[in-house]
Amino acid sequence: MSLSASALVTLAEVKQHLGIPAGAEAKSPLLEEIANRASDAVAEYLDRQLINVASITEYHSLRTPAGQPVVSSVLQTRQWPIVTVTSVHESTGWPRTYGASELLVADTDYTVSKPAGKLYRLESSIANWATGFRTVKVVYTAGYTQATVPARIKAVVLRLCAVMWAEVDRALFGVSTQSDQLGNFTRFAPARLTDDMKADLVAERRSRLYDTGEVDA
Repeated sequence: MSLSASALVTLAEVKQHLGIPAGAEAKSPLLEEIANRASDAVAEYLDRQLINVASITEYHSLRTPAGQPVVSSVLQTRQWPIVTVTSVHESTGWPRTYGASELLVADTDYTVSKPAGKLYRLESSIANWATGFRTVKVVYTAGYTQATVPARIKAVVLRLCAVMWAEVDRALFGVSTQSDQLGNFTRFAPARLTDDMKADLVAERRSRLYDTGEVDA
């Protein structure tokens, strides 16, 4: 096993957190697998691709699931932080063409908040995105590098790594309690994201409440 390109922590960070000597190479493959599993669990909960993602093409429909228009000057991308915005088209004709005449100009027609993954529509009069099915097409790249993953996310990943390592160390996978011959039992933390871990991640989780974006398969 090797550390995944989408891992949110390094092997050195995991070893340091668990108090395992940096030179303990025999444990490295297992620790890398644990880091991968913990990273995947956190990314799945956050509903985001956290590590730098190649070009993404999103289509945004500024309307509710019931078909009602959503009037907003703010468009939230599905992935963030934004690294670069390649192009933004706003197409109101049908069928949608996203042609040269519908290409918006950065800092004239829209501005970008890269850390938040938000595009703000700019106009001299009404500063709202056009409503309707797939009116806005955004091409961009997003995500952190492993070195720039926020400390609060890394902290949760490392805590989950510690729980997984303890589970491996006692060889009781998925077991939450263990009884001895006298009827005494020991309670263990299961290898999953706990409520307090999730609470630490609330600010980083993608909300589906006003999720207007979709990507082609």
